[in-house]
Amino acid sequence: MSRTFLSSAAAAAVIATAGIALAAGSVYKLNALGGSGQHGTVTLIAGPSDTTEVAIKLTGEPAGAVEPAHIHTGTCRTPGAVMYPLIDVVSGKSVTMVSAPIRTFKAGASVNVHQSAAKRNIYVSCGNIK
Repeated sequence: MSRTFLSSAAAAAVIATAGIALAAGSVYKLNALGGSGQHGTVTLIAGPSDTTEVAIKLTGEPAGAVEPAHIHTGTCRTPGAVMYPLIDVVSGKSVTMVSAPIRTFKAGASVNVHQSAAKRNIYVSCGNIK
């Protein structure tokens, strides 16, 4: 029995040739706030029909925590109104499909993670989208 193995680059070339688009994301740093120790990344990936996948990965989240997350207008220094709610961060992860094109966020916004639903005024992590 003969087996063929493809390198990552070769596999990507085969997929691209087959007409399947590979998603390339824009990654932004999430910085810990208020001594929370929670930091990580938020990745934005353009989806079909003017949607955007927003994926959060955090380290340092307390065990059992359920932390609300949002895309806000403004920056981490001066966050404005909530543009889009995101799926709560649980076990350091959250993935949300937002009904807006990726260019909406690259014009200037921030992703904020809050301590809990009861303590939404306390930010534990934030990242600017540029």
